[in-house]
Amino acid sequence: MLYRYINLTRRLPIHYYYARELAIHLSINLAKWKRWSREFLPPDPLGGLRSGYARQYSLKEAFLVALGGFLVGDLKFTVVEARAILTDLQPWLSRWGYLRLSANGASRKGDGGVDPHALIFVRPAGAGGAGYLYWRDSLISGAEGEGVGNTLPKAEFFNFPAVRMINIGSFAKAFYHRIT
Repeated sequence: MLYRYINLTRRLPIHYYYARELAIHLSINLAKWKRWSREFLPPDPLGGLRSGYARQYSLKEAFLVALGGFLVGDLKFTVVEARAILTDLQPWLSRWGYLRLSANGASRKGDGGVDPHALIFVRPAGAGGAGYLYWRDSLISGAEGEGVGNTLPKAEFFNFPAVRMINIGSFAKAFYHRIT
């Protein structure tokens, strides 16, 4: 069942989803979805496992859980690594319009969509350093890619053996298509 809450400051409906709904729409095992949400989201403010309330997910939370699951399941990051990547990328995902308020394409900026060909490259920060460095690029854009939170030149960024690619544009397009 879909719940709706009207945000009076923005006058936009905010939809909340249950885990069962999201698991069905995204073709993910319900137990796996619940495990991912425990890993990638803070504790539910309405209660714990025995409170009697089912967790409700905003579209932003559902996107972050699905992206975390994609990082773990498909790209073979560990849960700790995926959590760190989500924490690092969340401000940029919001700025680029991936963390939407509604599934029909309206983002916070109201730009109506994002680049469906966007890529994010992830590499470890260095041989001894902890954390990750990121590079954003697009398959069709003629513009040069840019570092996300780093100032490394392109050649130096990609001159590292463990660079992995997240096709964030395709992932977001598939996610929002399945939710609507």
